[in-house]
Amino acid sequence: MLINGSQLILVGTKSQPYSQYSYERAFVYRDQQVLIAVYDISKATPKLLQAYTYDGWLQDSRIVDNQLVLVTSQSLNR
Repeated sequence: MLINGSQLILVGTKSQPYSQYSYERAFVYRDQQVLIAVYDISKATPKLLQAYTYDGWLQDSRIVDNQLVLVTSQSLNR
């Protein structure tokens, strides 16, 4: 959760496991996404301004010069 002026920024992750089987062995992958929701909190009732979804895992987030900076990673499936 980050606050930038009159904006509340919620950052989270969503994970959905799924399996892929081969004749040699079974692989279990996780389909992960980073979710971002930006709310206007200048009034008594917050209002959703924008929502974003990115593939990968969230490593870190911060606000630098009024911009949200995300560090994410994503592994390759073999």
